[in-house]
Amino acid sequence: VDYFDQADIAKIHFSFTRLGDAPAEPPVVVSTTTPTPAPGSDVPGYAWYGQYYNNQGLSGDPLVTRMDENIGFEWDNDAPMKDFPADFFSVHWARQVELYADNYEFCARADDGVQIFVDGTLVLDAWHPSDASQNYCNEVDIPKAGLHIVDVYYYEHGGEALIYVWWDRH
Repeated sequence: VDYFDQADIAKIHFSFTRLGDAPAEPPVVVSTTTPTPAPGSDVPGYAWYGQYYNNQGLSGDPLVTRMDENIGFEWDNDAPMKDFPADFFSVHWARQVELYADNYEFCARADDGVQIFVDGTLVLDAWHPSDASQNYCNEVDIPKAGLHIVDVYYYEHGGEALIYVWWDRH
């Protein structure tokens, strides 16, 4: 198992068990704070579909669309990419994920505002200027197991820019 954590907010669980007459190499179970993606849908399951806007209001057509492996960025005073503004921008990410019928804690740390929706329902609201000095978390009951659409909205007001999003099953 290889693991690297640069932001002090991620976690990993690793376990394995030999079952009866199982092969010499036991099955491995790995869980992280971000669930394994679900394949095949209009919203990709293998990565976040990101729409990057050159304004704070997520308005108009996105200047850039791209696939992001995760939502964990520390841009500091730099732009998220070449030929993009370093301040006063916004991003909408969407992803399809497999969730159990259970209680989850959805969290974010952002400089500046962030909102998380699951299947169109607001589950975390920190839509205000912030210096990323605290994590925002909210417990949510997911009543039905299966594929769910997670939307994350973010805006950068000025100065340093940072965003991390994660969730954990309780």
